[in-house]
Amino acid sequence: MRPILGFKAMFLCFTDGVPQFLLGFSLHGEKGKRSDRPQGLSRKQVEDRYRKDCSEDEHIAKRSSEYFASKIETVISMLKRSITEGVRFDYLLVDSWFTCSELLKFVVSRHFGCHLVGMIKMGRTRYETEHGSRTAPELIRALQKSGSVKYSRAIGYYTAAVSAKLSGIKVCLFFYRKGRNGNWNALLTSDLKLYAKEAFRLYSRRWVIEVTHKEMKQNLRLGKSQCRDFAGQIAGISLCVLQYNILSYVKRNESYETVG
Repeated sequence: MRPILGFKAMFLCFTDGVPQFLLGFSLHGEKGKRSDRPQGLSRKQVEDRYRKDCSEDEHIAKRSSEYFASKIETVISMLKRSITEGVRFDYLLVDSWFTCSELLKFVVSRHFGCHLVGMIKMGRTRYETEHGSRTAPELIRALQKSGSVKYSRAIGYYTAAVSAKLSGIKVCLFFYRKGRNGNWNALLTSDLKLYAKEAFRLYSRRWVIEVTHKEMKQNLRLGKSQCRDFAGQIAGISLCVLQYNILSYVKRNESYETVG
């Protein structure tokens, strides 16, 4: 009944709506708020940790440097690496943790015409709109007063849309609520041609990464490695990702539906 030290794994997934493939991953930890208990560990636990020296030229040294790095910077680094290798995508789908101005600027500056679609937090971030500089909760209240909320039978949600700017970049904000008494959620996209229904259906594809995590944990023992060495953990997850990509490729080519 005691918490143990773990790490967060962040994956970049590519899908065209049929199979999905993993393009990269990184492992992250957090130092915590208490300087006397880094990562929640006591002094004795820190001293008892397994250690292994490695030179700066080794790949594991680069992986170790990612451990406490900013997740946003790591995501951008992953995307740059994938684009350099020839990967092209129409939309980058992210949850509310990753939707920010830094990632938005990176995506819209790509030359092959990709867009960001991400959920936003109903928090204090301000957006420049025709209603003035307002937060997401303030915007949806203004849209409700103006009668801009409509019910979409196609997706079964109440929706509202507004054009806005975030860090000087033009975006569209779409608001969704299930039922009359549900909580409002919102999506942000850099594709100004999207409608609420299309944005909703596009973003729903992000769920495949959760399915991927579930399948790898249940069938490929993701996260079950008991290696003390950080390099061993990286190797274990790398093998798991390679297995998943091979199985996904085989399934795409063998499990198909005929036209009839």
